[in-house]
Amino acid sequence: MASKITSNTVLGDKLLIPLLGKHLGFNEEKINMCVELAESGCIAVESLLELAISKVGNLQQSTIDGQDFIDGSDAKKCVVTTISLEHDSIGATITNVRNKNGILRVVVSEPATNQVYYFKIPNEELKNRHNIKIRFNNFGGEPSRLHNETLSSKLWKLYRVKSFEELCC
Repeated sequence: MASKITSNTVLGDKLLIPLLGKHLGFNEEKINMCVELAESGCIAVESLLELAISKVGNLQQSTIDGQDFIDGSDAKKCVVTTISLEHDSIGATITNVRNKNGILRVVVSEPATNQVYYFKIPNEELKNRHNIKIRFNNFGGEPSRLHNETLSSKLWKLYRVKSFEELCC
């Protein structure tokens, strides 16, 4: 299934590519080329993410459906956008999580604030879900008020990690 490339997705990818390129040992010229390819929708940034996680975390990639790495984990990237116009809320939606076998390693880019967030979500949280929504503050970052029992609250409080390196280990 083809991914929908929006201007917001491109902005998010432009935040991620330099970070991923650094971990992959890309020089500035190669990073700039990847950014140009992302702007035209000609590069799968998800593949760069998987390669970077594999390298930094010393994880072998997998060809088994439902996982990107042989430890059973899977990598996803998403971008913060408006998720409900009527409720004036923004967030990131992680799609197609139902068939995942292990930990979900998630990288979320927030173009409005030029921030990148990392989440390691255990497989138990994925059961019976097709998608996961991570709520964000309308001015960027973690919402100031979340109901403790919501999944979004758990994601911020329990499963957010501070760095790409921590995401990969």
